[in-house]
Amino acid sequence: MSIARRVLTVLLAVVAACDSSSRPRAHGPNVILICMDTVRADHVGWNGYTKHATTPRLDRLAAEALVFADATATAGSTRPSVPSFLTGTYPLQHGLYGREGDHVAPLADEANTLAEAFDAAGWHTGAFVYNPQLARGNGFEQGFRTWQDQQADAQSIRTRAEAWLDELPDDEPFFLYLHFLDAHWPYPIPEAYATKFADAAAVAPFQGPDSWALITAIGTQERPTSEAELDGLRALYDGGIRYIDDQLALFFDELERDGEWKDTVVCVLADHGEEFMEHGRIGHGHGLWENLLRVPWIVRVPGAAPERVDVPVSLVDVFPTLLSAAGVPVPSTNEGIDRLHDRTTRTPIFAELKEEQSYQQALRSGEHKLVRRLRRAAGPDPNSPFKREEIAEMVRHGTGPAPRVFDLAEDPGEHDAKQGHELAPELEKALDGFGKELLKRVRYREGERRELDAAEVERLRQLGY
Repeated sequence: MSIARRVLTVLLAVVAACDSSSRPRAHGPNVILICMDTVRADHVGWNGYTKHATTPRLDRLAAEALVFADATATAGSTRPSVPSFLTGTYPLQHGLYGREGDHVAPLADEANTLAEAFDAAGWHTGAFVYNPQLARGNGFEQGFRTWQDQQADAQSIRTRAEAWLDELPDDEPFFLYLHFLDAHWPYPIPEAYATKFADAAAVAPFQGPDSWALITAIGTQERPTSEAELDGLRALYDGGIRYIDDQLALFFDELERDGEWKDTVVCVLADHGEEFMEHGRIGHGHGLWENLLRVPWIVRVPGAAPERVDVPVSLVDVFPTLLSAAGVPVPSTNEGIDRLHDRTTRTPIFAELKEEQSYQQALRSGEHKLVRRLRRAAGPDPNSPFKREEIAEMVRHGTGPAPRVFDLAEDPGEHDAKQGHELAPELEKALDGFGKELLKRVRYREGERRELDAAEVERLRQLGY
């Protein structure tokens, strides 16, 4: 070895030692957070889906886990939803909604994330994710000492995560975040999975970048479709879910061989759902329908008895639940409930959607759900940035059309909205109070907007954004 190489080796060892000494010695279980982007609650086996075998390995995991049968995301798209479960706060508080033209606001540096809490407590932190919405620079990487967000399918994410785990000390816990995009259009999955539940002719029109024009034309009703055609799309979607499940099966097997499984908390969820023309659209991010908000959520904790929890829960509860499972203190900024120790408390289920010139809220209490749209106040420039502070004013003083009320027991598909429902005043009052209370607990400013570069815009375009 040359003298230069020897010096470099010593320097790297010193850096590693300094890095290690900056992290306290931790004692607790490993924690793995797995997000299956775009997977709706009614397309996984443990929630009763039987048309296709989408999740055989995760069904086995659910059999030894806490299953939250009625879990709701805080929004129907990735950008506002993911920071909610990473911080335990609602979009109204963390301030992330969607992109505005070629600009986005990142998660503020002051936000408290799961990774920061685990890192401060001594856990090794790593993330292997793919969705351009989560790219470095958007703030989601806060607290992760390793963050990889380059384009990758489920297999690539799995193998990168396994390689990272192989480099960790055997006796020190880790927090690992995996985010899979394989069930999201354009479904870049192996052919064996694309055609697992339907023949190639049925799925081919919906796969690949050229299919967006077709999906758009169907969604805008410029082109008629049929139930048989939609069955092909759903079969392709289910193939994406199965691909993730099979890769997770290999990953879990590796954890078992390495002896890590017995000491590992595993949390599996989705950030939002997907619509297949139930309300005249294909995709997500365009409404607050249940098929966009209801998501799977399971938590397997070593030594804890399996249980099905039917109490409605929100994904803001993920934050305190995972920290509690590891014995890590929960920051005071948290809005969620530790569902490991409290599975009975009922809270309003709240979700949001920011549109170009309006803002929607939904609040579900029991079997009734109220949805209302607040109009943006007229101003000198309607194309000016639509910031959290403006939304806050709309929550406090905004006006809009009469809210709609759905009875989800009688109308689970939300096709019969009731304006002037007898419960509307009570539900709207509860929504007003809930939103205003959340605003009292906003503890940091919205992140400074930045301009997306051409490559970022293109990556988002390739996913239909």
